[in-house]
Amino acid sequence: MPKEPAWNVMLIAPVGTRDVTLTDLSLLPDEALRRAWDHADVRERTGARQKGQVLLADLERYAPALRLDILGKAVRHAFARHGKIDRLVLVASDEPEETPDRYRRNDTIELARLIKELLRRDPTLHAVGERTKIMPVTDNPASYEVMRRFYRQGLLAWTRDLAPDGVCYLAVTGGTPQMSTMLLLEGVRLLRARAVPLYVLEEYDVPQTLDVGREMLVDSLRQTLERDLGIYAYHAAWRSVVEEEATLRPGLPGHYDALRAVLDAARHRLNFDFAAAQRALLGADRGLPEPLAHRVLALATELGEKGRTPEWLIAEVYHSAVVRRRTESYASFVGRVFRFQEAMLRYLCERWGARFGGKNDACLDPEWLAEQPALVQALEQAEVDAGREVSRRTLRVVAEYLAQATGRPEGMGWLRRLDRLEQVAGLRNQLVITHGFEGVSAGRLAELYPGGAEQIEADMAALLADILGVAGAANPYDALNDLCRDLMGGS
Repeated sequence: MPKEPAWNVMLIAPVGTRDVTLTDLSLLPDEALRRAWDHADVRERTGARQKGQVLLADLERYAPALRLDILGKAVRHAFARHGKIDRLVLVASDEPEETPDRYRRNDTIELARLIKELLRRDPTLHAVGERTKIMPVTDNPASYEVMRRFYRQGLLAWTRDLAPDGVCYLAVTGGTPQMSTMLLLEGVRLLRARAVPLYVLEEYDVPQTLDVGREMLVDSLRQTLERDLGIYAYHAAWRSVVEEEATLRPGLPGHYDALRAVLDAARHRLNFDFAAAQRALLGADRGLPEPLAHRVLALATELGEKGRTPEWLIAEVYHSAVVRRRTESYASFVGRVFRFQEAMLRYLCERWGARFGGKNDACLDPEWLAEQPALVQALEQAEVDAGREVSRRTLRVVAEYLAQATGRPEGMGWLRRLDRLEQVAGLRNQLVITHGFEGVSAGRLAELYPGGAEQIEADMAALLADILGVAGAANPYDALNDLCRDLMGGS
């Protein structure tokens, strides 16, 4: 058999005891039943189970006097909007016979059967009746936990054929409070933007479309994004924003595009792709309130080529190391420490007069080196090949020579402080990020470096301040996170 096309429109509705109204009680067969039918005392009133049985037993007689005042409004609304309902699911209580009669008598299973038959007889809604399924709740319908499990198991199967861009109306008026509340919560959780809750008010012919489902989704996504920001998981946050655009864009009026752009920039920045990070921000200030627009523009300017000075780049290595330490990505943290030490040594060499040449300025300039016979001798004594690309060892020898030759006692102090990082930086080549398979942990770093990773971070920050004059306390990724939170908050 050919596979049935995906459904575009569904309606799921718990059936309540008031979903079917008999407008002419004189049709009932005896006076006792007429008195009990809508009795003011619920203990004396005819139960929903019996009402359904009575009406179904002689439907030809009763049909003209039956109204679906509550559920009917939801059905007609969905049908009028789309011209069809591919599947109507009626959720009805049907507790087992051993259940006390005071509960079982008001089960709605017979009313659900009656509703399905009435829809089949309706000239306009006949097709809806034919596509109606009744799903019985055979446990306590007044238990939130029972209904949570019922919907969590059932919704997945009921909505399996709903198209990705389809809509599933959730009629949350009928049934017990537990039946309607858990349908709302579980329906929105599973179907997300495809779920459209409806609430029927007696005074209106058209049901009220509740925004609570979208608000729940937006709140849930905000919490997810907050968690991602807390661990600097920018790619995950960006993916969530892209994939949940249908939900987030209406929930973040005027801010969605900027949030998406800032997260995109953050993920590129953390990978040192600053050009891509700046491109992501182009035009992201459009439509924002002035304070937010200025922050976005300042961020884009900072990431520009003019702003990428040697001092800024070394500080960026430090800030990314902080992120890796906070997220316990210790192998990447060690890699950043290695690069920080190397970059600082090169910076000092250039600041004190060294010249570099060759491809990518990766070697000492031969002409400059020829003018430094004492340095050539120091390199030979350190068994460093001056003709090869410079290494940290090469840079360390050159920096010490220049500090002494130019009379910089503070420079020797800086070099000794950078030497301390060697205990950690030297671990890099043993890790999976380079040539080995050795693991690294907070404990291992504490063994190598008194005070562990936090002290390494503090010493790197002190070197930034003393050598580069850059304050390391203000981490730009924390500022990025604050900007994202303000964009999510709509401020």
